[in-house]
Amino acid sequence: MCCSIAKSTPAKYEKMMEALVPPLFDLLKELDALEQEIFARNRAMDAEKPALNIPSHQTHPKWEELIREYRTRFKDIIDKRVSEKLKSRGYANSFGEPSRYFYLKSGAYTAEFTMRKDDMANVIIQYKSSLDKKHKFVLRLIDGVWLVDEKYYGFGNEKTWYLDSI
Repeated sequence: MCCSIAKSTPAKYEKMMEALVPPLFDLLKELDALEQEIFARNRAMDAEKPALNIPSHQTHPKWEELIREYRTRFKDIIDKRVSEKLKSRGYANSFGEPSRYFYLKSGAYTAEFTMRKDDMANVIIQYKSSLDKKHKFVLRLIDGVWLVDEKYYGFGNEKTWYLDSI
């Protein structure tokens, strides 16, 4: 089941976990719901192809419109919640099943909150997919607003983190 714990966090920052983790999870849940919706609509379009005499390897005529909508809605969700630096790494580049943040819906994850400085915190979420995986979100106070500034992914107990997009 899910839980958030403060790890290596001085007592003076422990209350920040309650202020920062729920908005991060809300953001990820919104992105996850959007990804699931777009995936389902894409599947429905794929199912229409035979009736439209479109070969399975070709895209549906409305596919590009769906992708434009996905990117626009994704951008609207991350606006004022994600830094320009993280946005510049790209977003809404794919959708699939399972969705990127599926673990939040299932509750099958653990989250660790670490904060050692006034303007930066880390949230590491460990979950199981086909492999043990993890996401690391770096939250920064930028111009008086807490934003997701960096995102990484990793595997199991490995210490290596790979730079990722939101």
